[in-house]
Amino acid sequence: MIKAIVFDFEGIMYFEADLFSRRYSRDFGLAIENFSEFFRGPFQDCLVGKADLKEILIEYAPKWGWKGSVDELLEYWFSDGRYDPDIIDLVKSLRAKGIACMLCTNNEKHRLSRMDTDLNFIRHFDWFFPSHETGMLKPDRGVFEMVCKKSGFSADEIVFLDDEREHVAAARKFGMHGILYSNMTHLRSELAKLGVVL
Repeated sequence: MIKAIVFDFEGIMYFEADLFSRRYSRDFGLAIENFSEFFRGPFQDCLVGKADLKEILIEYAPKWGWKGSVDELLEYWFSDGRYDPDIIDLVKSLRAKGIACMLCTNNEKHRLSRMDTDLNFIRHFDWFFPSHETGMLKPDRGVFEMVCKKSGFSADEIVFLDDEREHVAAARKFGMHGILYSNMTHLRSELAKLGVVL
């Protein structure tokens, strides 16, 4: 019996129009290769809470030719996306049926703080597992272990919903019911197969 559903954030609740590096390259004429060192190195530390993105950008923003402040750069970075309100409606419906809902995302703290200020979405979830707090990135097995330990549900009672195939495969290997997200119609159909009818 399904007792809980784990939701991803990016690609399910929130969609960027384009990657930050591609958009910056297009808008300011900087070769996209200039972002490789940052995203492969320091940014990975930001994702798991070992570094602060604002402090890291003090060094990198001038290298990218950014003329404004770090806060202005973050505003530019975080302002290019759309939110799907249907997901929150789904979460509300699931919780009304007694199914717990969790949010598990690979994200750094400033982006999530900005998104929650704009969208006020975290309050809709029973548990919240951001990588910058857990210190782990999906698809690390430790993420799934933490979800079970903190929620009290066994793996086979949990549906893991993500738009990354690798993450879903790892959740299934751990024993969860993995669903690769494509759209709301498909999601409802997959949940119905698991006995979750909305």
